[in-house]
Amino acid sequence: MNAEDELRLNWFGVGRWAAPHWFLGPEPGGDHVADWPRVWRDQFASAELVDCRAHCEAAGGEKWYRGSLPTQPYWRGLIRTVLSYRGEPYDLETVRQYQQSRFGTIDGEIASLELSANSARSLAVDVDRYSFRYQRVAVLRARLKEYGPDFLVCCGKKLQAEFEDVVGRLEQMGSHRSDGR
Repeated sequence: MNAEDELRLNWFGVGRWAAPHWFLGPEPGGDHVADWPRVWRDQFASAELVDCRAHCEAAGGEKWYRGSLPTQPYWRGLIRTVLSYRGEPYDLETVRQYQQSRFGTIDGEIASLELSANSARSLAVDVDRYSFRYQRVAVLRARLKEYGPDFLVCCGKKLQAEFEDVVGRLEQMGSHRSDGR
């Protein structure tokens, strides 16, 4: 199997499976990094989840870890969700510090997972989101059952059917929808 297909099948995001707080999105954001499949295989030994900072440094996104630069917009929402859930402050500086030291670490409390391993800036970008989808959903389902996080937030209103493939019918799980329904 080539490195790109191996990545599409086996890389699920950043953090650790035993993290108590899971977020599931459609795919990693940003632009496609052509060298990422090789780097993932060589530097991360084809791990299902990797450390976010190490991933960013390997893929050219180290700017999110420098001084007082802005927080990464998507991560900011995830971090604020966790801090709020725990009753902690979630001001921008606290979020920045969390992002730089704890977000998506291999020993941390957040797993940021993806339905697809192919990166895209938005759902409007045409990328292959379906290669190995059946196999990926099966792994996500198995890990959810095995690790039972405190909560799982599915990120993306347009993907309810795909998320239900992983977690089952949302109405049956006592879920809360952020769009008010």
